[in-house]
Amino acid sequence: MTAVIDSLSNDLSSIVFGNPQAWYLLLAVPVIILIFWNSWRKERNLYKALHQRGKKFAKRYVILAVIISVMISSLSAIAAQPEIVEYMPARVPPKRSCIMLIDVSNSMEAWDNVHDKTNLEVAADTAWEVIKGLSPARCQIFAYSGAFLDISEFTDDYKHLYDTLYTSFYTEYSGPVPERGSDLPNALRRISNWLQHEEYEGITKIILLSDGNIGENQGPLLEEAIRQVTNKGLSIVPVGIGSLEGQRIHRYNIRGELLGYAMANGVPRVFYLEEANLKKIAGLTGERYFHQSESEALIEYLLESDSLGKTSFEKGEVLSRQDYSWIFLIPLTLSFAILLWRRKELY
Repeated sequence: MTAVIDSLSNDLSSIVFGNPQAWYLLLAVPVIILIFWNSWRKERNLYKALHQRGKKFAKRYVILAVIISVMISSLSAIAAQPEIVEYMPARVPPKRSCIMLIDVSNSMEAWDNVHDKTNLEVAADTAWEVIKGLSPARCQIFAYSGAFLDISEFTDDYKHLYDTLYTSFYTEYSGPVPERGSDLPNALRRISNWLQHEEYEGITKIILLSDGNIGENQGPLLEEAIRQVTNKGLSIVPVGIGSLEGQRIHRYNIRGELLGYAMANGVPRVFYLEEANLKKIAGLTGERYFHQSESEALIEYLLESDSLGKTSFEKGEVLSRQDYSWIFLIPLTLSFAILLWRRKELY
């Protein structure tokens, strides 16, 4: 998050003037021009001057008017006391937010041979990549199996979010998951009610990370829950976790040695990524489906969405001031030097 704040340094500096009233001196410039024009117009022997030395007289008055105007402008700028002031970013909550709902049912224990991790661990990694990609942001992590689980706080404390993900979803830690059952309809109803609280104002997307294994008897309940979600102005962005080729749940002993696989009716159970279910959820809520391998595309899609709000930093305490009035001494000095150098020709 520090890098993100550093990248906003240009937005946290501004040009200020210690004495802005000094700019009123610039009103003298058109007066000076008018005086020189009037003097030239009333020059004695005007017709003779026009025929013999008109161009020379005109050039003299123009040069004098320009030099004196530059001098007055430079004096005005110096008197205005221009400074570039840099501010510390104020400690304000970032407006960008993300809400994640992670499937922690038993099927998510299936083993991902490509990443050498369980699907639950892959889901944790994907969630963390998205959180980092949206930084700075406040995020909250929910989970569901047979029950609805509030896993983390709604916070921009990335250490808390990181620790929560890896202690809850990685097998070497003792976390509250995985759990029996899978009740996505109940989770959607609960989370849609949760997001009606004032602190979640502006959030309209729920990021669902799941293998899409939904019980056949949950079809009508799921559709009803999705209607409730959409009626509250929310939508669901599903992220598929798993493999279309099928995966097994590995069983290990305390030494980490493979004992076998989770069995059903004497044969190893195989779990598949049910993309059709997840794509249906996306379609019903007007969103896109993403696979776990498309985390960068998912982040880009979320960043382009107004539903996440925009990052906002306010100006805090003054960090430094740099006086730049000395720069205007250069044109002032040069103008004065020209007046002295060409004084015989100009006046």
